[in-house]
Amino acid sequence: MKGSTRRPWAQLYFLAQIANALSHFGAAWLGKHIGLVNTMVFTHIPSSVLLVTVAIAPSFWVAAALLLMCEGLVEMDVPARQSYLMAVVKPEERTFASGVTGIVRMAGWAIAAGFSGLLLRTFELWTLLIVGAAMKIGYDLALWYSFRHIKAAGRGTSIMSTQPSSPPAPTATRASLGDLVRYFLYLGTLGFGGPVALVGFMHRDLVERRRWIDEGEYRLGVALAEIMPGPLAAQLAIALGYFQRGVLGATAVGLAFVVPSFLMVIGISVAYQRFGGLWWMQALFYGIGAAVIAIIAIAAFKLARSTNKRDPLLWAVFGALAIATMWAEAELAEFFVIAGLVTLLARARPTRLQALTAGLGGRPWSP
Repeated sequence: MKGSTRRPWAQLYFLAQIANALSHFGAAWLGKHIGLVNTMVFTHIPSSVLLVTVAIAPSFWVAAALLLMCEGLVEMDVPARQSYLMAVVKPEERTFASGVTGIVRMAGWAIAAGFSGLLLRTFELWTLLIVGAAMKIGYDLALWYSFRHIKAAGRGTSIMSTQPSSPPAPTATRASLGDLVRYFLYLGTLGFGGPVALVGFMHRDLVERRRWIDEGEYRLGVALAEIMPGPLAAQLAIALGYFQRGVLGATAVGLAFVVPSFLMVIGISVAYQRFGGLWWMQALFYGIGAAVIAIIAIAAFKLARSTNKRDPLLWAVFGALAIATMWAEAELAEFFVIAGLVTLLARARPTRLQALTAGLGGRPWSP
């Protein structure tokens, strides 16, 4: 895109993100009419083709128009894929499945970024875009061929089980929209400690004390929040608002939860920039930091206990990851990928009888 100026870039990326966000609503409508698998595949393929045309566009404005069209389609597969994933696994395995897929996807992004940088030293950008688009189209077609006849089950059921799982026990009370907005406005204003702490507060207040949300619905929300891009606590709040009151509930809860924190961060940033040299301001932040550490520790323990329960394998993986994180002083993606693979192999490894049965073409074997 030679000859373009820097000024339009900010507006272009702003419009691209708006188109990206609006595409999620289009994915919901499209998924109802043509199915989740078709939505994943037949929106992703045109977006790959449009991305290639951006690199060979004759002018900046043509490339900008193609990019906006691409961004309007490229993310439609995300909500469809997440909905499909939640439907094809058992309800009790949704958190684990979302965690594994999220880890693999993030690891792929990290590896692809470095690998692309190396390839750009040798190949032209348009060459890499064509090769990448061809790989994505091949993946989409393979996905469609493999899953085109597998229909997603309804909420509370799974196509991986022979019978629908029993619906969760009804909650004692169902919150009104006003109650939800008031609670998340309070939590967004006074709650602090980071995503893990806020998620723990939601479980304590909404599941244990008020009983507005049942345990199964809360875990489903956590699973969806883990595989959605963005902050965990905000995504969980939006998911719970959607479960209770639909799109209106999700929108109202999201604004009530996010806007107070946004305004407070701006105000605190201005104050710290202006009074950061004062001893009492530094002491205040040191004290807040110590309190936050305690809150995160308590919330992390409660979240681990509710997720791992009495499973020795999950507690062993949890302990190993905690030690590795403290030793490395960083949250390395490699550790989480290894943990997911270890758990996957331990859970999915077939027994000797199952392997022998599969080798005999599915016929039962008897000595």
